[in-house]
Amino acid sequence: MKKILSITLAVSAALSTSAMASVGGNGIFGDVAFINDKGTNTSAAISQNDVNETVIGATHRMENGVFIGGETTYDWNSATSGHKATTVGAGYRFNISENFYIMPQASYTFRDHASDYSYGLDPFASIQMDDGTNWNAGTDYNVGDTWSVGFQSAYHLDNGLFFAARYTYEKSDDDFSIGSIVTSPISDSSMNPVIETAPQAGFNANVGNHEMELTVGYKLDNVALLSASWKQTKFSDVSGYSNSYPVPEQLMVPVNTSSTKFKGKSDDFEVRAAYLGFENAMPFVSFTRVGDHTIKSNAMPSNLVGSSENVLEVGFSYNF
Repeated sequence: MKKILSITLAVSAALSTSAMASVGGNGIFGDVAFINDKGTNTSAAISQNDVNETVIGATHRMENGVFIGGETTYDWNSATSGHKATTVGAGYRFNISENFYIMPQASYTFRDHASDYSYGLDPFASIQMDDGTNWNAGTDYNVGDTWSVGFQSAYHLDNGLFFAARYTYEKSDDDFSIGSIVTSPISDSSMNPVIETAPQAGFNANVGNHEMELTVGYKLDNVALLSASWKQTKFSDVSGYSNSYPVPEQLMVPVNTSSTKFKGKSDDFEVRAAYLGFENAMPFVSFTRVGDHTIKSNAMPSNLVGSSENVLEVGFSYNF
């Protein structure tokens, strides 16, 4: 059953990406930490990544420190083309000193259930064991609408170096399922393969994600802005189910359903560079390594481990 690892590599996209409306981006207010701007301003940004998604967003800072903003993502892939997600939010920046601030914030993400926001895998992957037994399995992770609350903080040194941190707690109505069908090499009287078992596991629950992001960067006035970020997203103790289905020859055997717990974690890394030589426009490029995502549960024979993914994104923002 450890073969399950080899057929669930794409599961890393499920939670690593669910926490970001923009793959490879920092979401609304993410750029606030980069430039220590305390004045009133409005900025708009557009970006394109190499997984064929376009992200458009805008933020406005009022004189009293209130931020409002929004961001929407469109998927151009032929199989899943359409609106993917839209996030709106607000925050308030408290300037503790000239170089240090804290900023509580909240947001809500609307996901378009008609597009492939779920990052589901292929329905089944077939493996034949050495003894001729066929093992077919597949998994799917659907992310629902999400609300989040959190805070971020940054400290800017006079020499251009800065440090930032952001913690976010978000909750979304997620649906995760994994199933397998094991068929015997022996056929019945009608020459149909004999189904030995068809177990399933998963959950349909409000999943709470804890997200911590740490950033270090350097700003060289009128030249460049460089940064590197690490983000960890995890959930734990999500209640789920584990089902054991009877084989066709034993229909009198009841279906056993038991409660179980699921845990998950992922780590992402991003480097970003922006050019500051223009007066109001700021072109940028970012590279994100969407890390392995691991889901653990005693309902599964092995941990689900997703492979990492590299995402390149280019774009620009404009200040009004």
